[in-house]
Amino acid sequence: MGRKSDGTVVAVGNNDENQCDVSSWTDMDRVWAGSYTTIGMKSNGNLLAVGHDYYGQCNVSTWSAITEVAPGYNHTIGLKSDRTVVAVGYNEYGQCDLSSWKGIVQVGAGYYHSVGLKSDGTVLAVGYSNYGQCNVSSWSGITQIAAGYLHTVGLKSDGTVVAVGLNNHGQCALSSWTGIVQVSAGYLHTVGLKFDGTVMAAGNNSWDQCNVDTWDLGDEEDPAPPGWQPAYGRLFKEPSALTLFRRYRDGILADSAKGRFYTLLLYEHSQEALLILLKNPHLMAEAKFLLDVNRDAVEAALSSEEAIVYHTTEIDLFLGEFASKASPGLSLLATAVRHELRREQAQGRKFFGLTLR
Repeated sequence: MGRKSDGTVVAVGNNDENQCDVSSWTDMDRVWAGSYTTIGMKSNGNLLAVGHDYYGQCNVSTWSAITEVAPGYNHTIGLKSDRTVVAVGYNEYGQCDLSSWKGIVQVGAGYYHSVGLKSDGTVLAVGYSNYGQCNVSSWSGITQIAAGYLHTVGLKSDGTVVAVGLNNHGQCALSSWTGIVQVSAGYLHTVGLKFDGTVMAAGNNSWDQCNVDTWDLGDEEDPAPPGWQPAYGRLFKEPSALTLFRRYRDGILADSAKGRFYTLLLYEHSQEALLILLKNPHLMAEAKFLLDVNRDAVEAALSSEEAIVYHTTEIDLFLGEFASKASPGLSLLATAVRHELRREQAQGRKFFGLTLR
């Protein structure tokens, strides 16, 4: 399944449950694929769903303020902008009992289990756990999660990976992995993107799904010190968001001397900035959340429309803590941005095309 630049969607593959019938979808901002369901978010935040709906896993049209969706086998999870979670679908094992979850920044849906990453780097999991796929209560320092068929994977802030659950094909044998910046969990295999843009895979390889040794996903569009550019993607939940923020940088920020100055300073301190986030998983999780929840504002600013940024108090707190952990040069940059945000908000002015609320 793929979202095209014009907002339409294409899909190929098994269509027994009509999960590929998305040709009529337009104005789509994001899309997610489950086992037999497809979920799409329109630019106004409304959700569409097609596919297997026997258990009501496609009943998402009434959801609002959703920032991320995770379709599983027979259930669907939604992360709201207030960091609570909603779920619909098959619930025999309690995989949809998520109303008590708070402070969540990422969600994952497996076969019959649900996983949530908290802003403090710890992880929650409920549902079917006969293979131990929900045994994540001891995890800490996690910056990303991935839920597979019967296993769960966590990426740690030091670039190592942890995994629990079914391991009959070695899909959880990941203790030797290092320098990882992103993970993904499939049916019976696990994939990891390394710092240098190369890819690792472990697990069932019956259909060559682990033959990724020759892949190189390094980013040549935006040159940076060797090995660092692939890691920038960790701040964004999908490539389209990274592209969007680049357009904002090269468009609105580049239109002013101050914006160009901020961009240059951040680029010069990019390695240090990334290291701070990697060493402080709660800051990494906070940065991901704030970027994701405000991506609509960035897109609106690029279209010269009203662009309202939310969670400005949390942005202020984030910049303050970030500055406290940075070197003098980077700390000065974060503090300057923080003070300017406060000033522009107090005076009712826009901050580089963004209205602060």
